[in-house]
Amino acid sequence: MDSLVTSIKNLASANGKTLEEVGKATGIGEKSIYRWDKVPPRIVTLKKVGKYFGIDYRLLLPTDKDAKGDSSNE
Repeated sequence: MDSLVTSIKNLASANGKTLEEVGKATGIGEKSIYRWDKVPPRIVTLKKVGKYFGIDYRLLLPTDKDAKGDSSNE
């Protein structure tokens, strides 16, 4: 499971951007973005990032499915 920060970094990279550029464009400090793995951001903040990339902010969130794995083989 990718962390929130890793998801945003991957999305930024895929769009030819850095976290610094994402931060400047959204008004969110790059250091604040890195802290999101320890202290989750407010939804309104995630919505800014989603809007910047033109996606629903919920697509940035890690899923529990990845964390729990597939237990159907047990």
